Amino acid sequence: GSKDDELTEVHGSLSARGHLAGWRVDSQVSGLGNLHHTHSGENWYFARSRLGLQRGLGAGTAEISNETRSYALPDRNEFDFLRNVLQLSYRHSLAEDRWQLRGGYANIHTRYPNRSVFNYTVHGTLLEIRRRWGYDLTGFAQVDIQRYVGSATPSELVASPRDGQRYGLRLGGDGLFAGRHSLSIIYTFQSDEADLGVKRIGDPDNPESTQDIEAEFDLDKHKVAIHYGVPLSKRWLFSNYTEWIKKNFDNEIDVADPFRGRRDTLLLSTLHLRYKLNSTWSVKLRYLYRSNDANIARSDYTAHLIS
Repeated sequence: GSKDDELTEVHGSLSARGHLAGWRVDSQVSGLGNLHHTHSGENWYFARSRLGLQRGLGAGTAEISNETRSYALPDRNEFDFLRNVLQLSYRHSLAEDRWQLRGGYANIHTRYPNRSVFNYTVHGTLLEIRRRWGYDLTGFAQVDIQRYVGSATPSELVASPRDGQRYGLRLGGDGLFAGRHSLSIIYTFQSDEADLGVKRIGDPDNPESTQDIEAEFDLDKHKVAIHYGVPLSKRWLFSNYTEWIKKNFDNEIDVADPFRGRRDTLLLSTLHLRYKLNSTWSVKLRYLYRSNDANIARSDYTAHLIS
C-alpha cells in the first residue's frame, strides 16, 4: 500500500469519423497524465491512438483496426512500454441482419524499450456470433484462442514467458430500455497457461478507466463489466461504468515470482454527470472509486478521485 498522495490529472482526446475511398473511417487520439505533488516525484503518462476501417465486401463487411498504446515515466522506468494491436476480421449477416458471424485474426506486439527481456508477441484467432432482437436489444458470444512468445530462458526467469497460450470466452449484451436507459453487460473468462517467466509485467495500462492488465500470464480471470447511461434532461446526462475482476494466479513452486499463488478481487466504479452548455461545449463531473482485496495484505488498496 502506497502513502496518501495528491495529484493533478491532465486528460485530452480528439476523434474524427468519415468516409475515404469507400472505407468508413473511425479514428481517435487521447492522452492522460498524472502530475504528482507529494510523496513522489514520478509523473506518468499514457497515450492511445486508434484507427478503424470498414468496407463492404461481398455479402459482409471487412474490418481493420489498429490501436497503439504507450505508457511512460520520465525517469526511463523499466515498465515503459509500447503496444500495438492489429485486428483483421470479416463480418457476415444472416436472416435479415438478425444474426451476425465474425471471424478474425489478432496480432499484439508489446515492447519495453528499457527492458527488452519483457518483450513478447501474441498471435490469435477469434470467432463471434451476435444476435439482434429489434433495434433495442443485442446479445453476443465470442471465443478467443491466442498463443504468445516471450524471452524467458532457464537462466533468465525475470522475463516475459518463453511461450504460452490463452483461451477466452466473452458473453454479453446491450439494450435500450424505456426509450432512454442504455445498459451493457459483458462477462469475460480467460484461462492463461505460461511456461518459464514472470506472471505479470508492470501495472494497469490506464488505471483511470480499467484495472485490467494485458501483460498477465499463468492465471484464471473472471471479469464483469457494466455500463449504464440515461439522459436526465435535454442538457444533463448521467452514466456509470463498473467492473469487477477476480484473478487467481498459478501456484507453481518452481517459479520465483511475487505473483505466484496470488488472489486479487478488484472493483472499479466511475460516475459521470455531464452538462451540455451548447452544441459545442459541455462540462463533466466525475467520481472514480477503485479497490483491491488480495490475499497478500500489502497489495490491498482503496482510491477515490474527483475531477
